[in-house]
Amino acid sequence: MPPPMRDQDQHNLVPVDFDPFAEGELSRTVSATESQKEIWTAVRLGEDANCAFNESVSLRFEGKLDAPALIRALTLLVERHEALRTTFSPDGETLCVSPSGIAHVTSEDWSVKNPEQIKAELNSVIRKAAADPFDLEHGPLARFWLIRLSDSLWELIISAHHIVCDGWSTAVLLKDLGPLYAHAKNSADQASLPPPTPFSQYADRLHERDDSETCEFWIKKFQSDVPIVDWPADHPRPPLRSFESARIKTQINQELVSTLKSVAAKHRVSFFALLLAAWEAYVSRVTGSEDIVTGIPAAGQSAAGLPEVVGHCVNLLPVRSHVTTSQSFAELLAQTQLSLLDAFDHQEYTFGSLLKQIPIGRDPSRVPVVPIQFNLDQSIDPQSLGFTGLNVEFRSNPRWFENFEIFINLTESPDGLEIETQYNTTLFRPDSIRRRLAGFETLLQAVADRPDLEIGRIPTVSPEERALVVDTWNQTTEPHDGSTTVHDMILQQAARTPESVAIECGSERISYRTLDQNSRALADRLMEMGVQSGELVGLALERSIDMVVSALAIWRCGAAYVPLDPEFPKQRIQHMVEDSGLVAIVTRRTLADEFPSVQYGLAFSDDKSTEGSGRSPAEAHSEPDALAYVIYTSGSTGTPKGVEVPHRTVVNFLETMTRNPGLGPQDSLVAVTTLSFDISVLELFLPLTVGARTIVATEGETRDGRTLGQLLQASGATVMQATPATWRMLLEAGWRGGSNLTALCGGEAFPADLAKELIPRTARVFNMYGPTETTIWSTLHELESEESTVPIGHPIGNTQVYVLDGNLEPTGIGVPGELFIGGEGVTRGYLGKPDLTQKRFIDDPFSDGGQLYRTGDFVRWDADGRLVFSRRLDNQVKVRGYRIELGEIESALIQHPSVAQAVVTVYEPQPGDTRLAAYCVAENSGLPEASILRSALGKSLPGYMIPQHFVSLESIPLTPNRKADRQALPQPELDSHAGHNYREPSPGAESQLAQIWSDVLRIDQVGAEDDFFDLGGHSILATRVVAQITERMGVDLPLRRIFATPRLSALAEHIDALETLNQGENADPKTSESREEMSF
Repeated sequence: MPPPMRDQDQHNLVPVDFDPFAEGELSRTVSATESQKEIWTAVRLGEDANCAFNESVSLRFEGKLDAPALIRALTLLVERHEALRTTFSPDGETLCVSPSGIAHVTSEDWSVKNPEQIKAELNSVIRKAAADPFDLEHGPLARFWLIRLSDSLWELIISAHHIVCDGWSTAVLLKDLGPLYAHAKNSADQASLPPPTPFSQYADRLHERDDSETCEFWIKKFQSDVPIVDWPADHPRPPLRSFESARIKTQINQELVSTLKSVAAKHRVSFFALLLAAWEAYVSRVTGSEDIVTGIPAAGQSAAGLPEVVGHCVNLLPVRSHVTTSQSFAELLAQTQLSLLDAFDHQEYTFGSLLKQIPIGRDPSRVPVVPIQFNLDQSIDPQSLGFTGLNVEFRSNPRWFENFEIFINLTESPDGLEIETQYNTTLFRPDSIRRRLAGFETLLQAVADRPDLEIGRIPTVSPEERALVVDTWNQTTEPHDGSTTVHDMILQQAARTPESVAIECGSERISYRTLDQNSRALADRLMEMGVQSGELVGLALERSIDMVVSALAIWRCGAAYVPLDPEFPKQRIQHMVEDSGLVAIVTRRTLADEFPSVQYGLAFSDDKSTEGSGRSPAEAHSEPDALAYVIYTSGSTGTPKGVEVPHRTVVNFLETMTRNPGLGPQDSLVAVTTLSFDISVLELFLPLTVGARTIVATEGETRDGRTLGQLLQASGATVMQATPATWRMLLEAGWRGGSNLTALCGGEAFPADLAKELIPRTARVFNMYGPTETTIWSTLHELESEESTVPIGHPIGNTQVYVLDGNLEPTGIGVPGELFIGGEGVTRGYLGKPDLTQKRFIDDPFSDGGQLYRTGDFVRWDADGRLVFSRRLDNQVKVRGYRIELGEIESALIQHPSVAQAVVTVYEPQPGDTRLAAYCVAENSGLPEASILRSALGKSLPGYMIPQHFVSLESIPLTPNRKADRQALPQPELDSHAGHNYREPSPGAESQLAQIWSDVLRIDQVGAEDDFFDLGGHSILATRVVAQITERMGVDLPLRRIFATPRLSALAEHIDALETLNQGENADPKTSESREEMSF
């Protein structure tokens, strides 16, 4: 198609031999605007993307309508506005304007149908208007339906593509249609309406203007970095973004709107500035981000002084705001007003042009920069449209596809403020969107009442939702004996069932009677040594019956035990002994040389010489608030810190565990966890409080999946608790499960693939969660079916859990926040560390006199009142501006059949160069090449989540508590190609592609393993590559293929495969992928 000639009088219109509507007449051309080119590029992603630009409205007429006159008026409307007679050249560069045209009207009479039929079929037509793609090359780009519903009721549906008709233009069309209908009805012409400025004249102005100053303004806003607004999603984000959408309508009452307008007037800002400031504050609170970008559509007609122009004149303004929780809403209001004024002063620069100039990471799963659009629309009074004698009702129709993740459109009405929210249904659930809108209204009400409130103090959760997450889901009251201790519970049980087997280990077993006697004897010796109530005694024994007996003996002295794992480094043990001030250590004679001296010396559990000596000091009395044990956990400084756990909290825990998951006298529990890990308390002592049997697995059994499986089977165990690593070890050893076994899994995140394997092998599976500071487990969740993400569940008995933001305000359902735990399980704090205790244990704002422990874990509520773990706050990873949860990558890696285990970490070989490294343990077949793993991950993860390096390990190093020891992982070997070596393209398709990439990207050397987007490619350049592939290689690829296959060698292989397929089918010379079933 020839390039357009410069002709001011004709607005660059040139006759050409192209007829978009097949009417046999010549059309004219004009260069497309940059905004139109951006839309043209976007619609090439597929039909869904195309339909995301369908604009549709309805007019319902009540009265005596002249249908033929209205159809003539619609044709006059098409003739009046050249944008409605426009199509596009195949490359999207040129508009083809027909000098005349007719309205494509579908007219139907449904007056004989029943109301139910009419409603269903009308919804179908409205959906068709929104969901049928427009053909940009052949048109028409505006469609009309006129439907007679009854003798006096008609429905007019108008649908147009956004590339020729924006929101402002729709209002212009509606305002013109009434007078045109009157003229058509009276057989008059349209001379009474002043001629509109054609869109081509508006486009000509855009082509001539100097954008340099506006360009510089926007680039400065984003030149250093581009924030990502990560709205909490309900579903996993797909690798390639989808466009499926739905709409929810809500309304803010007129009283609140009036108050908000008064606030705006008082602070000398526009009503829209107030609404936008409120939205920015809300998004900041919901996302936890202080850097917010909101897309604001700006009507180019208004800026150009051409209000009657119909066409695509809208510019998307990425308004960036820095919101801090400490600033008042009034301060944000003034800031937002200035930002808006600056943005509107520089609105004549297209969003697509900006994207080419700023450093954004390529992520095909997201809308770049502005996933959320916010707009205050002009209201349309249907009675003022000029349809004399008819009652008119206006309605904007929902879109079934949307280009943004969330589009908030506000319109003033006589009843207040209507909010239409289009949302991506692949990411969000309707109930979630309704809750967010209710939260936004709550914030609006708060700032209307008190605009001086700090942003961090403004409520963002509706009263109903707040009551649910704070009160209803924390109704966990259960019976609790606050007057007893753990050892009292065990001794009372021993008195009830003295001859029952209490503990087994290897070939040894003891009864409850023997447990009572032996623990009393050791307690006697400890008291004779000088151990008194309230003191701390070290417990340093290998896995054995004596380990349990000794702990009970220490309690009977009124003391608390401190586990000292004999396998710990001496330096760590020395610190624990000194830090806790141990007065004695219970161990074996063979281990005596391993421990430093303490005040009362060592007591040997294997020394039975004083048993039955007759010396029987009075048994010490322990209060429920006395310490039961002190567990040392890792500290952020590298120095272990001791957590003080009283009997009262342990008793509550054991009582609630007997109810759920449940344990009774008939049960046998296999204990596999080291004593230095607090979850061992459940394994060792819970069975002893109910008359069940504790089976202590030996060191060898805990480390060998085969022998542990044999123990489970031989013992007839009904319960086992273990970390995911131990459960996986069992499965890898071929364990087939136990039909009567209840599996408790905790200590770290429960991978969904592991849960999937355990569910069919066991009677019940529970995910257990809780920090040491709140006594072992605080929440639990029973898995009854396969779940993509395993929740950590509901709070246990007498426990409260709160998901709070940085200002200790509750977050809504689905909104992440830090988990705080309160109730009977909260411990004393850290031994000898009052400052740290004060920092992590805070006053409970939801109850009088209670305390909350801040876990440092990021979680969210789901709609069923279950907690879902996200990540550690101190393990947040950010790569190229994107927040990443490493567990998601690990889970995806484990899905590969060649990967048995995986741990992903980040490292920085040099400042600013943050990389991901995946450490993998292979299945028997061995670990595949990194390129294969990258390709597999690319099917479920966005590019920025694909590790640069893959390291094969024989096994994942574990801490003593059998968690992955990330500190012990080796540094990956670096190379200069960030994960692949340069390979020269092979002759044929690779070489041809390399040359095309080199020409389009303007770089000298392109390797066969290079990624198009890593080399600086973006969507606009991708369209040029596709065009060049068609021209030079004779292959017709869809644009999506570049996004789905960005590596040169893979793309070349795909093209070769298409050519082979085409040759086999004797197809046309041009190879096309159109026959291929796409799976995006």
